[in-house]
Amino acid sequence: DPRWARKRILPLFGWRRNKKQAVQAWHGFAFWGRWFDELLPDLLPLYEQCFVRLHSDLKDIRERIVGHIASICLFSSRRQVRGRWLHRFLQSVTVSERKEFAESIRKHLWDLDADRAAKAWHEWLDPYWADRLMGKPVPLEKEEASKMAAWTPHVGSAFPEIVQRIADTHLEIKVDDFIYHMLKTKGIPATYPNATTQLLLILVKSSYTTMADYGELPNIIQELAKDNSTHTILRDVLDHMASKGSQKVTALRSLIAIPQT
Repeated sequence: DPRWARKRILPLFGWRRNKKQAVQAWHGFAFWGRWFDELLPDLLPLYEQCFVRLHSDLKDIRERIVGHIASICLFSSRRQVRGRWLHRFLQSVTVSERKEFAESIRKHLWDLDADRAAKAWHEWLDPYWADRLMGKPVPLEKEEASKMAAWTPHVGSAFPEIVQRIADTHLEIKVDDFIYHMLKTKGIPATYPNATTQLLLILVKSSYTTMADYGELPNIIQELAKDNSTHTILRDVLDHMASKGSQKVTALRSLIAIPQT
């Protein structure tokens, strides 16, 4: 009942009326509530009042509030949320909240089917990333970019495009080895061998440790080696792994054609 909610519930979230009551309302809503698209014109200003309170009054539920903001940006039918409202959020918070925002996007993308995730990339995430590379509304920092790089296994047919965005970012990308598991699980190396090889080169240069030898990374390289068009870049990947102490390189190099002289 939107009319009843506007009259009886939404005033509880306002900070000017009663600060203690607002804290209680936001704690309950952050854990149990869901935003409703029809009420967003009323909710957005209330969320905006929270932006500067995420390190104080709302520090215990900061990640949940940021998760709400990410879901609104991804799923709301109202385009303005991805414009000035989002810009005010990004300008009001620290890199910690921007990292949490990117991580929340990843979690939401995880739950989407491939077609819907690709649609989200084309309609919003790709332009958003392009704007951030130009410093709009704030410059992209490497910690945040690293969280955004973890979107790659979850964007469906847009995978080659997001790899290109990562390449264009020119920041040191640090990712968890779990990304290799997700790439393998979703069949991405077999579907997009060249884009996957390009991604591996970026990630191995910045994130590789020998612990990755005991996960899916060697299996991905074996899959990619079946396509001769990947071999030139794979040699660079293996060279970087060797320089960092990999014990798997010798066996993996045997899968790659020797270049003609």
